[in-house]
Amino acid sequence: YADEIGISVNSGLYFTFMAIGLAVSRMFSGRQVDKGRITLVISLGMYLAAASFFGLAALERLMRWNPVFTSYLYIGIALSQGIAFGTMFPAFNTLFVNLAPNSQRGTATSTYLTSWDVGIGIGLMIGGSIAQAFGGFNHAYLFGACLTILSTLFFLLKAGPHFNRNKLR
Repeated sequence: YADEIGISVNSGLYFTFMAIGLAVSRMFSGRQVDKGRITLVISLGMYLAAASFFGLAALERLMRWNPVFTSYLYIGIALSQGIAFGTMFPAFNTLFVNLAPNSQRGTATSTYLTSWDVGIGIGLMIGGSIAQAFGGFNHAYLFGACLTILSTLFFLLKAGPHFNRNKLR
């Protein structure tokens, strides 16, 4: 995507900052989950993920305005994506485990991780199709941002309240 829109930042740097974000997020989100703030942690991660995807979608237009700023923003987005994913994915796993009886904790984790893998695979195929059909990855990221907003609303209105009513620990 960076090559497509003219950002000359090394893609390895993008993934390095994403990894830093993942590591940093684990320092504070785990403590919050341990204090019982699972739904809050997930919500905050989802908000940040949506903002990151909207930011990625806007990079092409921003590149025309200020290439230097856009390059820094690109790295900032990598950091924020790392924080978002590192915050919400372990919290989601905890949510699933806390809904399952002790004898089904392994099944809950396995179901969550399988769903995550399937979702990534389907998302990559759909994202690639959207990018090809509409002429760029910015459209795929915009679509992903919109789906993240819908997912956040579903979580806030349905899944989060269900968890709070039915959690076992």
